[in-house]
Amino acid sequence: RDDKGGDFRREFLEKRGWLPEETVYAGDAEVDEPIAGLLPQGHFIVPFLADPGFRGHMRATYGATTPETPDDLAFLLTQT
Repeated sequence: RDDKGGDFRREFLEKRGWLPEETVYAGDAEVDEPIAGLLPQGHFIVPFLADPGFRGHMRATYGATTPETPDDLAFLLTQT
């Protein structure tokens, strides 16, 4: 997609009315990065298999959550 962040904003935040503070998004590549800027810190998850450089960048820049193991990710996804 050329404008994944814009598409996400239009479809989910505007059209469907999802609230950023109630939305969690998982992304593992630079194409997903614009979405991180639309969500509060901690609501963008970079999976444990993503490139370590990307994980570090997203954590430092956007406060992304970067679980280290499948169990860490499973725990995060079960929290309310």
